[in-house]
Amino acid sequence: MDTSSLDFVGALNFLKKKFSIERFTKLCFSWWHIWFARNRVLFANEDFIADTIFKVSESGYIDWIARITDSRDPQIQSESRPVLSPSPQFIHWETPKWDWFKLNFDGSKTTNGNAAIGFVSRDDKAKIAMMGSKSCGLTSVLVAEALTLKEGLAEAKTLGIRKLEIESDNLCLIQWIKANWKIPWRVKFIVEDIRRELLQLDDYTLRHVYREASSVADYLANIGHNHPSLTRWFESPILELSLLSRKNELGWTVLRH
Repeated sequence: MDTSSLDFVGALNFLKKKFSIERFTKLCFSWWHIWFARNRVLFANEDFIADTIFKVSESGYIDWIARITDSRDPQIQSESRPVLSPSPQFIHWETPKWDWFKLNFDGSKTTNGNAAIGFVSRDDKAKIAMMGSKSCGLTSVLVAEALTLKEGLAEAKTLGIRKLEIESDNLCLIQWIKANWKIPWRVKFIVEDIRRELLQLDDYTLRHVYREASSVADYLANIGHNHPSLTRWFESPILELSLLSRKNELGWTVLRH
C-alpha cells in the first residue's frame, strides 16, 4: 500500500494495523516527544538533543506499561514489564485553584557537600510565571530548602502574586512553618522570615507532596549547582525542562513504588 498520500491520522491507523500494540505504543511515545522537541526548536529556539528525547520517551513508555500492567490489561504482553511493588502509586502535579498560583521548590546536594536550590511558580493554567535556580555552597539540604522557599516567596511578591499554594517534598520544613514541630536552631531565623513573608499574602496553603509531583523544581535544583547567583527564567530555557513542564500541564503521572 502506498502510504505517501495518508494524513497523520490515516498514517497512525495504518501503522496500528501493521504493528503489535507494544511496538505501536513505543512509536507513539517517540513520535509525541519528537514533535514536542521540534516545536521547541522552532518556537523557543531550544536545541534538539536526540539522545535526550529518546531517553525521556523510553522512560515515559516504561511508566505507561507499568500502569497497564497494574490494570491487568491482557493486550500488553511483554517480558520486559517492570516489576511493581504491592501498592504502586501514580503521582502527578496538579494545577492550582482558579486565580491562584502554585510554588514548588526543592533542594539538591552533591557528594562533596555543595547544595543548590530551585523553585517554580505557575498559574491556574499551568503557565510558568517564574523559575529560579542557584548554588548555595557548603550547607545542609534543610537550610538549602528553607532558603529556596524564602527566595521563591520573595520572587512571587515581585510578581504581585497574592494567593499561593506552596508544595514541597520536605515534610519537616512544612511542619516547622506550621509550628507543628520544634524548629532546629540552624533554620530557625529562616523559618521566621518565611512566616513573615506568608503573612503578606492574601491567602496561602502549605502542603507536603512526593518529589514526583515536584519534578520541575527538582530539575531546577539539580542545575542550580551551575549558577553561583540566582538565575531567573520566565519560560523554560532547555528542552528537558520544557518536557517536564508540559507533562505537568497534561497531568502526566509518574510511578512511585
